[in-house]
Amino acid sequence: MKEENLFPDWFKNILIGIGVYSLLYIVLNYFPKHVPIIALSYPIALYFIMSFESELPENWKANRARYFRSISLTVIGFFTLVQLLKYDYYIKHAGRLIIGPNVIFLTDNYILRIAIYIFTLLFFIIVGSYVTFKTAHRIESLDGIGAFEAGKKIWKDITLPVPKGQNLGPFGTPEYIEGQKKEALRLFDIAIEKGYDNAEVFRLRGSCLNDLGFYFDAIEDYNKAIEKKPKTGIASNYHMRGLIKDKVFDYKGGLADIDEAIRLSKLDNHDNEFWNEYAKKTFGYDSATQFYELQRDMFKVSLDVEERYPTDRTSELLKIKRR
Repeated sequence: MKEENLFPDWFKNILIGIGVYSLLYIVLNYFPKHVPIIALSYPIALYFIMSFESELPENWKANRARYFRSISLTVIGFFTLVQLLKYDYYIKHAGRLIIGPNVIFLTDNYILRIAIYIFTLLFFIIVGSYVTFKTAHRIESLDGIGAFEAGKKIWKDITLPVPKGQNLGPFGTPEYIEGQKKEALRLFDIAIEKGYDNAEVFRLRGSCLNDLGFYFDAIEDYNKAIEKKPKTGIASNYHMRGLIKDKVFDYKGGLADIDEAIRLSKLDNHDNEFWNEYAKKTFGYDSATQFYELQRDMFKVSLDVEERYPTDRTSELLKIKRR
């Protein structure tokens, strides 16, 4: 997939122009008196850092929007604190404009100086925060995390249970739902290709692949999700992989995964608390463990039948779709 530029060339040229102008202005006007201008210039430096991101750790690119927000808001907070702690200094210079060797007095009125100080401070906070979130959103739209979040939203929308009596109209048709699953799959592919490859994206893509009939590919994604040792959905990952293995007639492998899901679901942790509550609300079981145990019984029946009456599944396996 062709790599997209973070900013178009015209925007890059504007950034360079603003950067040069800001630097000259700060040098000519003695930077201690113009902290807000310094703070608002930092996105330019961050842009050039991202220009050399190929030499940075892989994790940077996948999460640079998050880093951008953290760095930006930290800088804004720091300079806001400086201006609050030295408010008397900034009020003193609020009525002055220094242009080279010349000092222009705009006002000597103390009340007006306070008003200018407050306006400048609020302007810096509001504009700085706005630029931060807008730029971060722009970064996310081109990076893996943005694709992941978009795909996750689509997946959540189409998998939420529909309240009884509610008619979704054309948005509830099998054709529409399948189209949405394919779109979610496309977005998860982009996310992984761009470096956002944590356990959750593999788990969700595996679920997409499973629903679309790509069972072998789904198992591979759940393998990766489990290998990454996530902190959430631990037992659920084994449970889902077991169900998918059942679809490719790997009854022994599926039973082993269900047994592991049962073992993990009995651990005392916050993740199991969530899945126990989910099992109660969604399926009406006392716990996730009970739900898994009932499915284990069905797996045992399938395995027993297969062992008693072995069947050649070669032709059926060949019919299973692969990407």
